[in-house]
Amino acid sequence: MTRALLLAGHGSAHDPLAGAPVRQNAERIRALGLFDAVHVAFWKEAPYLAGALERIRADDIFVVPMFLAEGWYTRRVVPRELGIERALTHRGGTRIHYRDPIGAHPAIARVVWRRARRCLAADGVDARAATLAIVGHGTRRVSGSGHTVERIARALRRRFADVTFGFLDQDPCIEHALEDLRARHTVVVPFLLAEGWHTRITIPERLGPARALADRDSRFLTTPPVGTHPAVTRIILDLARPAGMEMDGTVPSPVSTLPFPVPRSTDIVMGPTFAGDHRSG
Repeated sequence: MTRALLLAGHGSAHDPLAGAPVRQNAERIRALGLFDAVHVAFWKEAPYLAGALERIRADDIFVVPMFLAEGWYTRRVVPRELGIERALTHRGGTRIHYRDPIGAHPAIARVVWRRARRCLAADGVDARAATLAIVGHGTRRVSGSGHTVERIARALRRRFADVTFGFLDQDPCIEHALEDLRARHTVVVPFLLAEGWHTRITIPERLGPARALADRDSRFLTTPPVGTHPAVTRIILDLARPAGMEMDGTVPSPVSTLPFPVPRSTDIVMGPTFAGDHRSG
């Protein structure tokens, strides 16, 4: 029996950094030898999602969407481009397993915590004396796309003096989320996949008004995006892992060495909204 892994990303025709985390994770997983083949495919850059499954020869293909929220792309765009309509699809002699996106994994909250804590510690600030501001992309096209960010904010609320969140493309916008900061120090964690345009340009520009209004002794710290953290590799493997696959300690674990517990996910499948959303889109 042969098995292949396909990492499905957004990508960009204009920004080469947008697809970098997808390719980097593919290289890491490929080096582990857990799959017979590891592929990448994108919506907005080559190699494209359309026709990706036809280019792979394996008995089982595990598709992991490289997105940080369950929404428009994971429910509609990626399934449509791949030509699948359910979590398990049989095509000829191949079984196609469509997994949850990486942002749906319960350990992603720990990655946010790691990003924030390390950034604050480097500046000599205790997390309990700081505000955590999580910035997601969001979309108005599909309801519920911001639920992942909301869930993470709730999970981390006791770790900081205050926790707030906002979005680039839905309410609450990030400017509104930063209107009433309670702590002198604020650490902004971009809940985005890559060091792309939004991380480098959009977020700094939209944080400008909040910085201008802050007390001169206040500090705004910004971490790298969540999707570039090395623990994402382990999350991908946890989502894609077939029965019987063992993972050793060569990949950073998202579920260890952190100060609060999180449930472990081993074989997550899509909920019942998948097929209906795809047909309507």
